[in-house]
Amino acid sequence: MAEIVKNELILEKIAFIQVVDQASKDQAEQAINIINNHIKQLKAEIDPLVDKAYQSHKALTRKRKDTLAPYEKAVADIKSSLVTYARAEQEKARIEQERLRKEQAEAQERARQELVEQQRQLELVKQFGTEQEQAELVECIDKTVDVLIEKPKVVDIPKSNTVVYVDTYEIVVKENAKVPTHFCGVEIRPIDTGIIKKFAKEWVKSGMELPGVEIVKTQTIRSK
Repeated sequence: MAEIVKNELILEKIAFIQVVDQASKDQAEQAINIINNHIKQLKAEIDPLVDKAYQSHKALTRKRKDTLAPYEKAVADIKSSLVTYARAEQEKARIEQERLRKEQAEAQERARQELVEQQRQLELVKQFGTEQEQAELVECIDKTVDVLIEKPKVVDIPKSNTVVYVDTYEIVVKENAKVPTHFCGVEIRPIDTGIIKKFAKEWVKSGMELPGVEIVKTQTIRSK
C-alpha cells in the first residue's frame, strides 16, 4: 500500500511541471531522471514475476498440448475413417445412380418403340375395332407415356452428423464467341469466371445452361 501511495505522489508532483523558463526546464529534466529511475526499479521488481509467469505459461501450454495430443489424434483418425466411409458410400450411390440412369434410358427406348406400335394399332382399332378395345389401347398408351416422362430416380447419399458434403463448381469456357454479354440478368462479359462461379449453383440447380460455358459440379467430403 505504501509503495502505491509513493508512486501516486511522484506522479502527482511531476504532473504539475510546466516548462516556462530555465528553472522549470531544469526541474523537468530532473523529473525525467526521477521517473526513469523509478521505471527501472519497477521493472526490476515486476520483470522477474512476468518471466516466471511466462515460463509457467509455456510449461502449462506444453503440458496441455502433450496431454491432449493422443485424444486429438484419436478424433482425427476416427474422422478420417468417417470421411473414407462417406466417400465409399458416395461412390456406391454414384454407381447405383448410373445403373438406374441406364436402366431408365433402356426402358424409355423400349417405351418409344412400343408407343409407335401402339399408336399404329390405335389407328387400326379406330377404324375396325370396338370402343372397348380402343379404350384399353388408350390406357396402354397412357402407361407408356408415363414411362417416357418419368423423372430420373435419385439415389440419396446417407446423411452424417460428422461429415459435410461441399459442392464446388469449375468453370470451363468451351466456345468464347457463344458466351453472351448478359445471362439471367447478370453481366458476365468480358468473361468473368468469378461472377459465373458465384451464380453457378443457382443456374445448375435450375437446369439452366450458359451458352459457350460448361459448369462442372464436383462434390468433396470433409469432416466437421
